[in-house]
This record gives sequence, structure tokens and C-alpha cells, in this order.
Amino acid sequence: MGQRAIKVISMFLAAHLGLSGIASACAFHNYKPTKTMVDWLLHSDTVALARPNTENAFKYSVSAIYRGSDVATEIPFLIDSSTRRTLAENPNDGVLFGFNNGGVWRRIGYMNTQYRKIAETVLTRAEEWRSAEFHPERFAFFANYQDHPDRTIRYLALQEIDRVPYKLLRTMNVRLSERELMRSLKTMSEINYRSINVLLLGLKGTDTARSYVSQQMLRLAKSDLTSELGAVATALVELEGDKGVETLERLYLNNRTHSLTKLEVIIEALAIHNEIGTEEVRQAIARVLADFLSLRPNAAAIVARQFSSRQDWSFGPKLKALLASPAPMTASSRLIASVYVAQARANRDNAGTKGEISQ
Repeated sequence: MGQRAIKVISMFLAAHLGLSGIASACAFHNYKPTKTMVDWLLHSDTVALARPNTENAFKYSVSAIYRGSDVATEIPFLIDSSTRRTLAENPNDGVLFGFNNGGVWRRIGYMNTQYRKIAETVLTRAEEWRSAEFHPERFAFFANYQDHPDRTIRYLALQEIDRVPYKLLRTMNVRLSERELMRSLKTMSEINYRSINVLLLGLKGTDTARSYVSQQMLRLAKSDLTSELGAVATALVELEGDKGVETLERLYLNNRTHSLTKLEVIIEALAIHNEIGTEEVRQAIARVLADFLSLRPNAAAIVARQFSSRQDWSFGPKLKALLASPAPMTASSRLIASVYVAQARANRDNAGTKGEISQ
């Protein structure tokens, strides 16, 4: 297959089947992170600070412009009584809004002294931070706020940390204590931060972390829930290495009752660790996925999708052998696996056989 044909097919699959793309470490395939305050600050055409209108205390009036120019369109939001009282007690505070040329105002957040410092830093570095999807300086800046006493700022920091590739997350000095992470994991009002907190707990590497993650792994194996499964599986391998890979095989990959949709989250966690893991971990991943593909050949599409999204072509030989075998596969699974094999071959031809361990 020619390189042009490979490229055309790959683009088609990327658009329709999700074969390729940039993978966020904490953003597993069934999760799309919501835009944070930082995103709105970086990408709004106009950023404005507003306070109650002097003639109508229930309406906002722009008091300062941080980016862009004054907008003729009024801010359409009414001020609730709680915000109105807080603003009255704090005359230097305001509410930050973003406006795009499409004509839509969006409330970004309440601007107190601490929030103002963060917003001003973001606006100062906007041009640089917009240049990369996961700018390392943006990550490092918010990593410093991970344990901030102000809950709103701490939550913002966790939202930012939750977006970066796991490889980058592992470089972070986790200052949140084990006690604080466990408290948050048991707090229903902080359920949106469970996945990132599980990953951070895994990076702590403690006996408490091992016990908690192992218990969650057993619980999720008996459940249809997948919202936390990717983070728990990733943390398990982080904590237990190749033994963690074997646990995933025993609880999930060898169990035919689990749907391929659920197992894709497990394979995604393995793909993450195949990029960053030790030789022992990589060899364990190669072995368990080879056995899994023999058991469920149609999972070839999942392996291709998750490994190609990380530009990891190490399973090219294994999928090539599977395609040449009489193993039953659907047409779509065969097509996705075939494109992965072709991409792996093209990558090998361009860069040698570096990284191919799954012979």
C-alpha cells in the first residue's frame, strides 16, 4: 500500500472511527474535558471585568477591559443576590466575562484578589500558551496551586492538571497529602475530581494507595461503570508494574463477560504505560495483549486505535500476524487493524525498527 493511500485511509478512519489523534493521559476515550477558566481567558476575543450597574444593581456593567475592545452588546446575565452581596462587601472584586465575535458573552468566574493574580498571569502568557495544546509552563504554573487553601482555585488547578498527558503528569511533585486525596475520593461533592485524584494517589506510591486502588479495581470488575476505570487501571500499573498488568489480564482481559467497550478503557491504560513503562512492564503488556487478541480477535480495532493515538507502532507485527491468520474478525475491525499495520510499516521504513518489541 502506497504512502498516499495510507494517509487517505488514515484520515478517513480518524474522522469516522477515531483511529488517531492526540491522547490526554487523564482524558480517557469516553471522557472529554470541559473548558476551564483558562481556556476562556486564552481564546475569548474580549475579556472584561464587570460589576453591578450603578443604576440597576441586578445588571452587570463592564468596569475594565483586559483584552479586546469595549463591546456594545450588554452582558445578558442578571446578578444573583449572593454575588451582589459579595461584590458590595468587596469593592475591588468583580466578575470576569469573555465575549467572542460571534456575539456570545460567557461568565468565566468570580474575580477576587487571588483569582485576579491567576487571570492576569494567564492573559500575560496567552500568546505563548495558545501555541501548544499542553504547554508545559501552563501545567507547571497550575501544579503549584494543587493544594491551594481556596477551594475554587484548587479545583481550577485540578481541572488543568487533569488535561495533560500522563507522561507529563508523572513529572509533577504531588504535594497533596495522601490524607487529603483520600478525603476527596470519599466526598460526593468532589466526584468530578475522582479520576485525577486516583492518578495522583497512584503517584504517591504508598501502601494506602495500593490498598485503595486494588479494592477499586475489584469493585469495578463487578460493575458496568467505566467513568473511573481508566484512571484506576492506570494507577494500578503505576503502583504494581508488571504485576498490575497481570491483574488487569485476570480481572478483565480473560473475562469474556466484559464488553469490548469496557475493555477499551483497560487497553488505553496499557497503551499509556507501554509508552512510559519499564522493559518488564512493556513485555508484560505485549504478552497479555497477544493472548487477549487470540481470545477476542475483534479487539484488534481497539488495540490499533489506542496505540496509534499515541503514535506507538509496536504492535504492528502482532496485528499483521493476526490479520494473516484465520481468526474471525468483522470487516471494520480488519480495516482498522490493516491501516495500523500499514502505518507501522511506514513508520518502520522511515525511522527503523525502534520500539518494536511485539514480535
